[in-house]
Amino acid sequence: MKTTEFFDSKYLAASDLANREHKLTIDHIEVADFKDGTRKPVLFFTGKKKGIALNKTNAKKLIAQYGDEMDNWIGKEVIVYPDIVDFQGQMVDCIRLRAVLKAADPNDELPPF
Repeated sequence: MKTTEFFDSKYLAASDLANREHKLTIDHIEVADFKDGTRKPVLFFTGKKKGIALNKTNAKKLIAQYGDEMDNWIGKEVIVYPDIVDFQGQMVDCIRLRAVLKAADPNDELPPF
């Protein structure tokens, strides 16, 4: 028996990712009201039950790649991965997102650095 069976959340936690990154497709976006009075967009993914409440860092990463209009994010692929961040002097687990980029052709030359 696992404690997550009793305290399951509709939001993804870093521990749910099993220390691996996952390529997921954004299915839809909802707005959620949280106990602290904030409202945040929540990304839900094709074939997955849990969503990710967007923080500023993850939102800015998606804006940089896909633009400010969240409706345009539907159908886009993202990499969802666990990370660690300094929060109020403590290192805590978190979830990060990044866009799926086109892979480089191994035959292409790198531009000069």
